[in-house]
Amino acid sequence: MGDRQQNKDSAKNGMLKNWIGFVDLTQALFTLPFALTAMVLAARASFKNLPEAEQILLPHLERGWPGWRVLVLIVAAVVAARACVVGFHRINERNHDRAHKVRRRGPLPSGQISLIGAWTITLVAGVVFMAVCWFINPTCFYLAPVALGLGLLYTVSIRFTHFSPFVLGLALAVIPLGTWLAVTGGFEFTPPRAGLRQGLIVPLLMSLMILCWTVGFCLVQSIADYEFDRERGRRSLVVFMGPANALQASLLAHMLMAGCMTVLGLLCGFRMPFWIGLMIILCTLGLEHWIARKRSLDWAEKAFRNLNNIISMVFLAVVIAEVGFPNFWKFRGW
Repeated sequence: MGDRQQNKDSAKNGMLKNWIGFVDLTQALFTLPFALTAMVLAARASFKNLPEAEQILLPHLERGWPGWRVLVLIVAAVVAARACVVGFHRINERNHDRAHKVRRRGPLPSGQISLIGAWTITLVAGVVFMAVCWFINPTCFYLAPVALGLGLLYTVSIRFTHFSPFVLGLALAVIPLGTWLAVTGGFEFTPPRAGLRQGLIVPLLMSLMILCWTVGFCLVQSIADYEFDRERGRRSLVVFMGPANALQASLLAHMLMAGCMTVLGLLCGFRMPFWIGLMIILCTLGLEHWIARKRSLDWAEKAFRNLNNIISMVFLAVVIAEVGFPNFWKFRGW
């Protein structure tokens, strides 16, 4: 009996591992920090736009904390949306994945999960995303299909345009805008009490930053598949412009990202922690481009995942430090 139960537990654990691997759930660390960063900034903006009498009742907003309910809903929405989009992408790419030297080991092409199981996970994730948006607020719910549609459009765009990295960038760029809407309930370019620094310009800058960042790392990661895509006649920006030009374009995109971060820091009045974090992020981006030029592309693709996670986590950490503990940095003279 004990061996039979152990085998059942092992089978359940293996199935769960395959499901997690199918939607690449561990890589939610890549997108989630940007949603949480926008949440912190949106909470502070909400506080600044409140009348003084209401500010006394909601002091936690000034420190970037909108409450557990909002946090849980935002995290659930990001994870569910990402699972739906990644699942849809893997289903549509399954024939190409079977021919790919690395992706053929994935749960779907290797047969570890069935096509019906893959569709089930994808559709359930989409329903969960819509349900979570319903609980956030009506506007988020009505706009949820647009956000999800952009993510699904990325997979379709691969089949008819070389510029699919821009479609993926637009899909990810929705994250700070959606999070801002979830916290504040609406968009105002110049809120009457808070002014331009706490208005729509903040999530727009974050969205532009994410767009540039996504295009940059997509170009570098796609170089590893250059021969595969060219031989199979797949549309790819790297195939269209060549690997050498793709590296230069990636560097330009990341320079634009750094410019957006700089403007964001100045606009929000951030102090030394943010600028230290920006230097760390710039060094990390520099390391990515050094790796892309000096190391094997297969090794570079794996390293990029970890380095991108570092970038997003550092960005979140410095914004929390700035918004959550402003008096500490004033005390230190920073």
